[in-house]
Amino acid sequence: MDDENFASAVDATTHMLDLLMSQPTIGKELDHKLVGWRRVKYPSRSGGFANLRIIYRVDKKTNRVELRAFGHRNNPVSIYSMATRTER
Repeated sequence: MDDENFASAVDATTHMLDLLMSQPTIGKELDHKLVGWRRVKYPSRSGGFANLRIIYRVDKKTNRVELRAFGHRNNPVSIYSMATRTER
C-alpha cells in the first residue's frame, strides 16, 4: 500500500469512528460467534468499494463504543475470522 492509499484509509477510518461515536447503532448486528457485536463497512477511498470493516459493540450503561477489530475485510484474512480469534 502506498502512502496516499494508506492516508486515505486512515482518514476514512477516523471519519467512521467519529460517526460511530454520534450514531453507535448504525452498524449491522452480527451473529454466530459475534452475537452482541455490530459491524460497519466503508470504503478506503471516497466513492470506492466498501472494503474496510469495523467490528464494535456499544456499552449500554456508558454508551461507549468498544472496538473488537478493524481493517480490510479480507486482507490478509477475513476480519470476521480475526475478530472471533481475538482473546478477551
